Amino acid sequence: MPTGIKRSHDGAATSTTGKRRHLADAGEHVEETPGYLAGNEEDTVDKEVDESVAEITKCKERQEHKKVEVDEYLAEIVKYKERQEQKHPGKPWDGHVPGKYSVTLEDGRTANVGAWFKDRKCFKRKRLKRGIKEKAYAEQQLDAIGILWELPTTEVDEYIAEILKYKERQEQKHPGKPWDGHVPGKYSVTLEDGSILYVGAWVHNRRQDRKKRRKAGIEEKSLAEERLDAIGLLWEVVNEHTRNMEVEKYIAEILKYKERQELKHPDKPWDGHVYGKHSVILEDGTTLNVGQWVKDRREDRKKRLRAGGIEEKSYAEQRLDSIGILWDFVTARKIEVDEYIDEIIKYKERQEQNHPGKAWDGHVPSKYSVTLEDGTTANVGAWLGHRKRKRKKRLRDGIEKKFEFEERLDEIGILWEVVTERARTIELEKYIVRKLTQLHSATTRKVLKKTTI
Repeated sequence: MPTGIKRSHDGAATSTTGKRRHLADAGEHVEETPGYLAGNEEDTVDKEVDESVAEITKCKERQEHKKVEVDEYLAEIVKYKERQEQKHPGKPWDGHVPGKYSVTLEDGRTANVGAWFKDRKCFKRKRLKRGIKEKAYAEQQLDAIGILWELPTTEVDEYIAEILKYKERQEQKHPGKPWDGHVPGKYSVTLEDGSILYVGAWVHNRRQDRKKRRKAGIEEKSLAEERLDAIGLLWEVVNEHTRNMEVEKYIAEILKYKERQELKHPDKPWDGHVYGKHSVILEDGTTLNVGQWVKDRREDRKKRLRAGGIEEKSYAEQRLDSIGILWDFVTARKIEVDEYIDEIIKYKERQEQNHPGKAWDGHVPSKYSVTLEDGTTANVGAWLGHRKRKRKKRLRDGIEKKFEFEERLDEIGILWEVVTERARTIELEKYIVRKLTQLHSATTRKVLKKTTI
C-alpha cells in the first residue's frame, strides 16, 4: 500500500496533497508528488518537514559562525605588521606574512592567516594571467596595508651581499684557491637590526626554483638566479661539488701512500697498487677506507667498459688515471724462477747452519713461504710441489730432456721423491699390519681346530 511520502535528495519529506512546498528558509526545493493523505498523517508529515528545515537552518548558522571574514583576516595582518614594527623599531615592515602563521580569535575560531594570504596571491596571479584589471576587495585592502606580493629586489640584494661576504672570507682563508661556489645549507647571519637571514636556506630555495624553471622549459631567468650566476654560485652542489670533494680526500691519501712506497723502495717506481684493507684516520676522527674505495672505482670502470665505454670517464677515474693507479690488478705479480731458486738456496743455508756437519736433506716443506722485499708473498713449497708434478709427468711420458728449472734444482740438491718415499713407508707399515693380522687369524683357527678335536 503506498505511503504517499516521497523523500528528496537531502532527506526532506514531501506531502502528497498535490501542493508544491518551498522550504524558503533553507533554500531547498521539494518536488511535488501525487498522493493522498488525510488528517493526522498529513500533520505528521508537516512536522517532519518543519524539523528538517530547522536542522538545515541551524547547520547553516553554524557554518556562518565558523567562517572567518575577509575583514577579520585583514585585521590580523595589520596586528602582525604592528608587532613586527615594534619588534624592530626604525625599520618598516617588509610586507611578508609567514605561510604557517595562524591566530585564535576571541570566539575560539582559528584564522589561518598565512594560508589565506597565500590563496590571495594565487587569485592575483590568475587575475593577471587572464588580463582582468579590476582587483578584488581583499587585494585592494592588502595593497593598502603594504603587503609583499613578490620577492623584492632589495631582499635579493641583502642575500647576495651576505653571500659575497662569505665568498671573500673563504678566499682569505684559502689564499690562492678560488671559492668553490658552495654555501652550506645551514649558513645564516644576524643583521644589524637583530633579524636572522637564513642564507643557506635561501640559496637552496633558489636552486629549487631553477630546477623547476628548467624542467618547465622556461628560458628566462629570475633576478635572483642572474645575480647568483654573476657571483659564481655552484648550482649542482649535491651532484658535483660534494662528490668531487670526497674524491679529492681519497686522492690525497693515495698520493701519501704512493710517496711512502717509493721512499721504502728507492729507485723503484710505485706499482699503482693500493691494498684492499688500507684505511686511514683523518684529523676529525673519521675513518677513510681507501682500499675499499679504490676497489669500488675499479668496479665502476669495469661496468663502464662492459657497456662499450661510451660514457665519459667519471671524475674519480680521471684523477686515478693521473696518479697512475693500477686498474687491472691481479692478486699477485708473477714471481720469476730465479726468485724461487734464490729462496730455496737461502732455506738450504739456514738448515745447514742449524745442523752443522749434517748435509741438507733436500726437503722443502710444502707450506713454506716467504715475503719478498716488495711485499709480495712467494709460496715456495707450493711452487716446488708443482715442479715435482711436472717432472713426474715428463718421466711418465718418456721424455728424457729435463726442464730448465729441473736442472737448476738438481744442482741445489733437491729431493724429488720425498713424497714417494713417505708414501712407500706408509705402504710398508700397512703391509706389516696386514700380514700380522693374517698370521693371527691363522693361528687362532689352528687352536680352535685342536680344541674341537
